[in-house]
Amino acid sequence: MSDGEKHGFFIKAIDERHFEIGVPVRREPWSLIPENFVRVFCNVLGERVRQEELLKAGKFNWSCANVHYKRPLSGEMSTIAPESKLAVLAEEIGEVSRIVCDSLPDEGVLDRKKLREELVQVAAVCVAWCEALDAEATP
Repeated sequence: MSDGEKHGFFIKAIDERHFEIGVPVRREPWSLIPENFVRVFCNVLGERVRQEELLKAGKFNWSCANVHYKRPLSGEMSTIAPESKLAVLAEEIGEVSRIVCDSLPDEGVLDRKKLREELVQVAAVCVAWCEALDAEATP
C-alpha cells in the first residue's frame, strides 16, 4: 500500500508533466488542508519530472534523488555526498534570495510568479533528496 493509499489520496498522471491528486474532501486531516495544497503539490511533482528529464538529457550527471552516479571520465560509480546535495539546494535557495532582495523597497516590485517558480524548484530538490534518503534506507 502506498503512502497515498494509506492516507486516503491518489495521484493520477494527466500527461508527462501534469498530475491530478484525489483527496477526500471531508475526511480528516484533509479537510484541514487549504485548496492550494493540491495545486502546489502537483507543481512540485511536475518539477521533479522536469529535473529527471534534464538528467536524462545529460544536462547534469546526477540529481539529488540519486544515491550514486557514474563518474564521466572513469565510469566508476561514486556515492553522492550530502554536501554536494546541499550545494544544489543552496543554489536554489540563492535564487529565491535574489528574487526577494531584488524587490527590496528601493529596488522594485516582487516578481511573485518567478518567486513561486523558484520555491517550487526548492521544494522539488528537497523531495528528490528525500527520495535518495529513502532509497538508501531500503534494504
